[in-house]
Amino acid sequence: MNPLPPKRAVFLISLFLLIFVGSYFSDGLQINSNHSTIPIIKDGDHSVSSNKNFVLGFFSLNNSTTTRYVGIWYNQIPQQTIVWVANRNQPLNDTSGTFALDSHGNVIVFSPTQTISLWSTNTTIQSKDDVLFELQNTGNLALIERKTQKVIWQSFDYPSHVLLPYMKLGLNRRTGFSWFLTSWKAQDDPGTGSFSVRINLTGYPQLILYNGSFPRWRGGPWTGKRWSGVPEMTRAFAINTSYVDNSEEIFITNGLMDDTFLMRMTLDESGLVHRTIWNQQEKTSTEVWSAPDEFCDSYNRCGLNSNCDPYNVEQFQCTCLPGFEPWSNQSWFFRNPLGGCIRKRLNTTCRSGEGFVKVVYVKVPDTSTALVDESMSLKSCEQACLSNCNCTAYTSANEMTGTGCMMWHGDLVDTRTYVNTGQDLYVRVDAIELAEYAKRKSKRYPTKKVIAIVVGSFVALVLLVTLLIYLWGTTRKKKERLRCLNLNLRESPNSEFDESRTGSDFPVFDLLTIAEATDHFSINNKLGEGCKKQMISGNILLDADLNPKIADFGMARIFGQDQIQANTNRIERYYLNLFLLLKKLITGKRNNYDFTYLNLVGHVWELWKLDNAMEIVDSSLEESSCGYEIMRCLQIGLLCVQEDPTDRPTMSTVTFMLENEVEVPSPKKPAFILKKRYNSGDSSTNTEGTNSVNGLTISIVSAR
Repeated sequence: MNPLPPKRAVFLISLFLLIFVGSYFSDGLQINSNHSTIPIIKDGDHSVSSNKNFVLGFFSLNNSTTTRYVGIWYNQIPQQTIVWVANRNQPLNDTSGTFALDSHGNVIVFSPTQTISLWSTNTTIQSKDDVLFELQNTGNLALIERKTQKVIWQSFDYPSHVLLPYMKLGLNRRTGFSWFLTSWKAQDDPGTGSFSVRINLTGYPQLILYNGSFPRWRGGPWTGKRWSGVPEMTRAFAINTSYVDNSEEIFITNGLMDDTFLMRMTLDESGLVHRTIWNQQEKTSTEVWSAPDEFCDSYNRCGLNSNCDPYNVEQFQCTCLPGFEPWSNQSWFFRNPLGGCIRKRLNTTCRSGEGFVKVVYVKVPDTSTALVDESMSLKSCEQACLSNCNCTAYTSANEMTGTGCMMWHGDLVDTRTYVNTGQDLYVRVDAIELAEYAKRKSKRYPTKKVIAIVVGSFVALVLLVTLLIYLWGTTRKKKERLRCLNLNLRESPNSEFDESRTGSDFPVFDLLTIAEATDHFSINNKLGEGCKKQMISGNILLDADLNPKIADFGMARIFGQDQIQANTNRIERYYLNLFLLLKKLITGKRNNYDFTYLNLVGHVWELWKLDNAMEIVDSSLEESSCGYEIMRCLQIGLLCVQEDPTDRPTMSTVTFMLENEVEVPSPKKPAFILKKRYNSGDSSTNTEGTNSVNGLTISIVSAR
């Protein structure tokens, strides 16, 4: 077999290498560790996560070509936003860099012009099995052992300045390994800056932002639902926070409840912590929280044993906790909390009648000197603190359940107030201070006895006023009703009546007598009702089942107790007799008055057409002020007897029109209009037979 020409051999080898290397420039790369140095990506190439949210590649800041870094940034946010940097402290000085896997299982960043790598994962793969290096959908860059799916190394364990969802912030208690954020040196320099955010385990664990080794801002301990110093965490965002504290590790991590958002917490180069959410649908970025943000956020702003209240803007934000006073009144007068606060009276808080004063809505003091017992109740915590003369304050460890005991011994550091959230801190004070606070509280808040007396008196007053208003309204309505009937209760019961009312076969009673007999027309004396009803990071209008019967009291007796409709040949006689009775009651005239119609409906309709309906009313009411109400009632009454049932209003509509000043429709010709039928004799006396404009011989009457 003849060997290949040198030029052709070089060409084929180069082609093979290009194909081999190119196969690794994608997400989820499979790399065999047997090779010496296998490129993952080269400068100019990128690897994108499968959900298209994150990009791995080389980048520069401020368009520089002399300093190059390997990092991860958001793919869909227009402005490049870096979330992780590999070689943050050792940039490349040209564009020939490579991100590769060496023969020992290390992922390294190197340049052909340099003899050593600039950055390494410092990992070693014992087996010769293939490994998988992938950029996951969370933004985590992971080196995975293919056979066991074990994560050998991941970028989430080495965060830079950004905490992404599902990253941990905390430490492994067993190994001492810590997850924390560190700021950049400057906006154009991702090198490790002087600020860091981490969980401090000294005393009781708490979140602290450091400037070097000094606290700059304290997030405080975990309260069961948030950091004590981050009240914004109680608001409803698209973030699901988990806090884990066990024998193995302690950490906090955030998840997202909606994948249309991208969330990050960033520690910037100026020492500020920001939480930002990117809405992928609306393409907008929103900062939901930042710290330190105000005067009282700075660590120990007001000195020892003080409380910082940023909402006390008219006065100095710094105040002393109960039982303490400024170390230097002169300094505090000039708004300088030099020296903090000291006890007002020394050696008076040990078994001398001392107690505790509650300070509400606070970030609890620095817990590095606190002792915690998760099993104690708040009452037991009070007794434990009271029995120890060195205990200066206590609170519940879990604000969600109100359980657990957290006690401080010594000075109280970095306490501040919030407007509507926070924990209750119980501060130890001597007997004198306790009495003064109790006195001020009694002046500010009435005792239970005083409250009961005031509330009882107020309720009694309200009931009395309500009763008086009710009685006044009832009396006024009665008087108005009597006024509309032209009743003057001051008149003598022997007042004379109109001559048209005399000579009747019926007994005549004046209205005063009727009003007195019915208790001013009380509802309790209404026929068929009242007490007489049974007597009638049968003559009533209801059947035995209370269904409406046919018409009125007189007609109700024609039918059985359970009969609500009937066919009867007595209906015309009933209408005639009823008409004569109603005519006399309403008009106040004798029965010998000549009418064209034999029923009241026809007579009212005839007068209505002539715009003279008031003739149907008793002449004694013509001069009263109730004419408008009478005409309105007549108009509504005509609507209720319209020939077409669909034109008749329901009873609820009738009630509404009677009780409200609304426009009432004009009536059409009503049903049951019965005219006289005249023979050759005297027309004034012949009433045998009637004509019905409806041509009805059988009547079925039902209530609407």
